Amino acid sequence: MSTPLKIVLLLCVILIGPVMFVGSRGHSLATAFRKVKVGDTVQTVTTTMGQPNQQVHENLYLKGDLEYRYSVWPVPQLWVVTFKDGKVADKAEMQSP
Repeated sequence: MSTPLKIVLLLCVILIGPVMFVGSRGHSLATAFRKVKVGDTVQTVTTTMGQPNQQVHENLYLKGDLEYRYSVWPVPQLWVVTFKDGKVADKAEMQSP
């Protein structure tokens, strides 16, 4: 086996892990996001989707008191769940900025 081929195979093996992580995390967030319903509690959302990347009280995308934002870099997808009085008021899937 030639040296360039060995290097290419080694790089492929090294890159497979991160690519699989990004793909599986994006898929699991999309699946969990579909399970979240309006009226669910904050604890239900964190149990279903995990801890958010951002917990925002200002400059909200949706109308509410609190917003959880989930994303996976480099996937340009943003899953947003907004809460009003401790319950899900709205949710949206959008392109990340």
